[in-house]
Amino acid sequence: MSIKFIHIGIIIIGVLSMFLFAGCSNSATSPTETARSFLESFLNGNENQTRAYSSISLISAAEELCFDGQITNCIDHLGRDEWGQLETLVFDYGRPRTHVYGFTVSLVNARGLFVVIRISQGGDNWVVDGWRGFTTETDGLIDGDNQVNAFPPLD
Repeated sequence: MSIKFIHIGIIIIGVLSMFLFAGCSNSATSPTETARSFLESFLNGNENQTRAYSSISLISAAEELCFDGQITNCIDHLGRDEWGQLETLVFDYGRPRTHVYGFTVSLVNARGLFVVIRISQGGDNWVVDGWRGFTTETDGLIDGDNQVNAFPPLD
């Protein structure tokens, strides 16, 4: 009888674990999809979803360098509060070999901002390591020659 209860207990723990950890991982299947989903949740201020698409190193950097340790606060100094809500997010191009993906973002009060998202493999998922851009200047951003507004900051 006690072995039966142990098996039931193990099953219950397994089921509970699935529910508890289901919200902690991302469902993106490609680097481009991960970058897009990260950027969308990031610009919409959804911290929990943004963290689900973030690497451990990005989360650590945000906790150390951004207001309240929130990733979604890491671009406040660029005037994020004045930009308004996200209107469009367009994938421009990417470099799969170097895992960088460029997007043009338009918000209510900020049109045509270019941002590059850096991606890496994090276990079974693609995760975001950082970004650069949030500017209308595109020269050198995708190649990394231009590190304007890079986060985490490069030394």
